[in-house]
Order: sequence, then C-alpha cells, then structure tokens
Amino acid sequence: MMRTLLALMLVACAAGDAVAQTILVPLHEPTVADAVRMARPGDTIVVAADAAGGGRAHAPAGLRIIGTKGARIDGVLHLRGSRLRLRNLQFRDARVRIRGKRPDVRRCTFGGEESLGVSIDGIDARVVNCSFRTTGLELRGLRVRVTNCSFRVEEEDALVVSGTRARVRRNRIEMSNPSFAFHFGPPQWTRAMVVFGDETTVDRNQVLGAESMGSIYGDDVRVTRNVSEYGARALRVHGDRVFVDGNDLRQRANGIDVLGALPVVTNNHVTSDDVARSAFGVGIRVHSDAAGGRVAHNYVSELTDGFDLRLHDAEISSLGHYANGENGDRPSFLIEGDDNRIDSLQSATTYSAVLWLTGSRNEVDTVTAAAGTQGYPPGIRVIGDANVIRSARLFDWRGYGVSLRGDDNTLSESSIQVNAGAGMIVAGDRNRVQGVTVTSSYGYSATPTGGLIVERGDGNVVDDCGIRVWFGDGIALHNAGTRTVVRNCTIRASDEGGEHVRDDGEFAVFENNIVGRPD
Repeated sequence: MMRTLLALMLVACAAGDAVAQTILVPLHEPTVADAVRMARPGDTIVVAADAAGGGRAHAPAGLRIIGTKGARIDGVLHLRGSRLRLRNLQFRDARVRIRGKRPDVRRCTFGGEESLGVSIDGIDARVVNCSFRTTGLELRGLRVRVTNCSFRVEEEDALVVSGTRARVRRNRIEMSNPSFAFHFGPPQWTRAMVVFGDETTVDRNQVLGAESMGSIYGDDVRVTRNVSEYGARALRVHGDRVFVDGNDLRQRANGIDVLGALPVVTNNHVTSDDVARSAFGVGIRVHSDAAGGRVAHNYVSELTDGFDLRLHDAEISSLGHYANGENGDRPSFLIEGDDNRIDSLQSATTYSAVLWLTGSRNEVDTVTAAAGTQGYPPGIRVIGDANVIRSARLFDWRGYGVSLRGDDNTLSESSIQVNAGAGMIVAGDRNRVQGVTVTSSYGYSATPTGGLIVERGDGNVVDDCGIRVWFGDGIALHNAGTRTVVRNCTIRASDEGGEHVRDDGEFAVFENNIVGRPD
C-alpha cells in the first residue's frame, strides 16, 4: 500500500504546476465524480490502476484528472467546468461528456463494446493524441482542435466537429465497414469526418476504408493535404470561398465534390484501381452559381468521368484525366458556364470523349487527347456562342472529332486525327474554322463521315485549313444556308464514298483552294 501511495503522489507531482491538494481515486474518494465534488480550483485528481466509477459533477476551475498506468473509468462520466484537464485516462464501455470553457483532453483512450460515445463542448476545446476504438468523437464550440488522434470505427461517423475556426489536423481514421456496400432503401453511408463551421481547417488527415471520406460545410474553409484510401463516396466540401488543395484520394469510386461561390480547387489527385468499379464515378466536381474561382493542376485516373465543372468567369487550367475501360461515352471534361479561361486540358482514355463545353464567351487554349470513344458522340463538343478554342489536338481519335453548335464560335490552330466518323461538324451562324488540320481515315455508315461538314447556318467561314479524307467527302455543305466561305484550304479526298467538295447550300464562296487526292 505504501508503494502504491508513493507512486500516486509522484504522478501527481509530475503533473505540472503546484496544486492545492491531490485527491486519490479510489483511496480518498470511490469515484471520479465524488473526487470532483470534493475538489477545489487548481486541485489534481489521480486515478489509480484498475476500474473506477465515473458519475456526474460540476468541476472547479483548472481541475486536473490524471490516470496512472492501467487506470480505467467505466460507465457514465459527465463533467462541467472551466479549464478542465484530462490526461492518460482509459474509458471502457463509457459515455463521456465534457462541457465548459477551454477543456483539454490528451493521451486518453476511448472504446469498448458498450461505449456510447464521446462528446466535448466548449470554447477553445482541445483533443490531442487520443485514441478512439469502436466509438466516435463529437466536438463542438469556438476554436476547437482535434489533433494527432486515431479512430477505429465501424457503424457511425468517426469524427463530428461543429464550430467556427475549428482545426482538424493530422488524425488517422480507419473504418472497417465495406467500402462498396449496397443498401436496400436509402443509402446509410458512414463518414470519416463531418465538419460544420466557418474558417475551419482540415489538414493532413489520413482516412482508410471509409465509405465516405467526409462532408465539410462552411465558408472560408481550408481542406488541404488529406489522404484517403478505399471508399465509395466523395469528399464533399460545401461553402463559399473554400480552398481545397493537395489532397490525395486513392482507390476511390468518387473523388471531390465542391459546391459554393469562389472555390479554389488545386493540386488534388484522385485515382481508382479499377475503372469498371467506378462506372458512375466523378473525379472532381465543382459547381458554383457565382462568378469567379479557380480549378487548376488536378489529376484524375481510372474514373469514368474526370471533371464536372459548372463555373463562370473562372480560371480552369492544367487538368489531366487518364483511364482505361469501356464504360460509356461521357467526357473527360464537362464544363458548363460563361466567360471562363480554360488552358491545358489533357486526356488519354480508351472510352471517353475529351471536352464538352456548354456556355458562351469561354476561351480555351491547348486541349490534347489520345484515343477516345468509338461512335457518334464527339471528342470536343461546343454548345453556346462566342467561344474560342485554340490549339486542340486529337490524336488517333476513334470516333467523331469536333462539333461546333452555336453562333460566333472559333476553332483555330488545331489538329484533328480521327479514324471513325467525321472530323468536324459546324452548325450555326458566323462560326470560324481557321488553321485547322483534319485527317479522317475511314468511317461507319451509322455516323457522319468525311472531313468537315457545315450544316444549318449562315455566314460560316472555313479558312486556311488542311483536310485529308480517305472515306467520305472532303468538305460537305449540307443545307448550309447562305454566305458560307471556304478559302485558302487544301482538300485532299479519295473517290471512295464521297467527293472533294459537296455543296448542298446556297451562294457558297470557294476561294484559293487546292483540291486533289490524299498523299
């Protein structure tokens, strides 16, 4: 007994600052709650080895509760107080609730088959270096922190944080539920993290095996450098002025979903180990109804859909989508909105189109794609007015190349190499195709064939283009309306299945063109 008392006193002395008194559990008081009721501000409670009861109590300011090696608290522990400190405690089969200003919980373990959860509320609450087994953590308040904690949770959300200016950093969350489970009725997805609050930072967390990496709601939120492996649902970030940067989502069926005004989504990687498993997966989805935002330097691999972007007056640059599979014909880059500045899109897939652009006054510079879907849907499809596309490159494209459907659009300085279907179709008024090379090797009867088709529009201009066609027409004007101009072009087509120039329009103008057989 004397050795035990000496050990307890040494632990109490090592706790830090001088205290008014030290209360030993169960030597002085049988339960933690009894000891709390006897304590005065600044006291220390030391919990000895073996099990001790919890209880409910109001703690004096600055109280410390410290556990020795093997100390364990069972049952319910509800404490309320200011500057409450918990250290080195093990909670088994317990319900823990801490309330008050500036609670600080460190190096504690929570878990057990009968655990009923851990809830901590307070301004400036801290949870550091703690372990949670079979139970999650609910943390609420202003400027709360959860750092360097580990979670192993099965059937509930692992970490729920609510509060302005919260910090969730360097935590490890491992969930043992199936990553790709199917449910009858509404899906009951469990999430690694659920965070509510403005000016919050979620940084350098690691998530393993969660069906959903998490949902984060709030304005001026930063979600940076997190890593997630295995899972079905996306990381969702909803709010205005969010910053999502440097996240690495591996072996996912869905990636990152951002909704709100002025988003910045940069330097993220989303990959899947099997594109067939992610047949309806989207790598990065960013939707905003307001003007502004930036999506740049992101990479998606082995997901059916690369990017789904609905933005206005935003910067979209340096995006890559690479995949192998045979799941549909949706594009690598689906971009909807007006006045966007789009640069450096790269796609290499065996099943997907490259760019479908819906909107007006967008400027697109440098689109590169190899392979692609075989069939009617075009590699690049533009629906809208006054869009400008420069430096588009389609190589070995196994389908229909480019479709301009709208008015006053421009495609220039581009190269389209297709081996099935038409190289280009222009439908609308006052569109301009300038400095474009089209090569079409062969076609199928079910798709438009040939080099360049102009239909249903007035005042379209094809200038300084080179067209080589081995099957179908070189240039075909189908019901093209009036004042279509084809000038300064080299048109080389074979006699198989078409003509060099087929004119079914009215008052077309052909100037300074060279016509012949393909080399």
